[in-house]
Amino acid sequence: MSRRSLFLILLISVSCLPALVSAQKRQPKAPVCIVEEITADSIHVVEMPDGLWELIDYDPGERRKEKMVNSRPFTVQVYGDKSRNEANARASQVQSRFPGYHVRRHYSSPYFRVYLGAFETSREAQVLVNEVKRAFPSFANEVHWTKTSVAGSKKK
Repeated sequence: MSRRSLFLILLISVSCLPALVSAQKRQPKAPVCIVEEITADSIHVVEMPDGLWELIDYDPGERRKEKMVNSRPFTVQVYGDKSRNEANARASQVQSRFPGYHVRRHYSSPYFRVYLGAFETSREAQVLVNEVKRAFPSFANEVHWTKTSVAGSKKK
């Protein structure tokens, strides 16, 4: 390599140095881990470690130490498969036909699920299952009640 080439490389390096230094200064700090792990005690309920509530905007005076019990654990599943588009379409169909019930979408890889309503007993949920099957015979074989740890609110 000639002296002229070395000089040119050195000149370019020195001229770019201020830009590199300022770019390094602008980079955000590395993320800091605030929890070691977040564990789930079921498919739907996440228990966060002590101390995390204080780091997020939360009033610890309102925090309940006891585990909340779902008073309406039964719901009607109207879709459960791998198509997001079909899940959204199904949710729209049942919401328009049953506006008095809450529609909830849930994704747990790789399945999309659509739930309708929330009930205290399986008998109440079965009544809605029968209504949905009559209203939508094309997907009646997929409709069933299920028990979940988190359910939408019953409006009816």
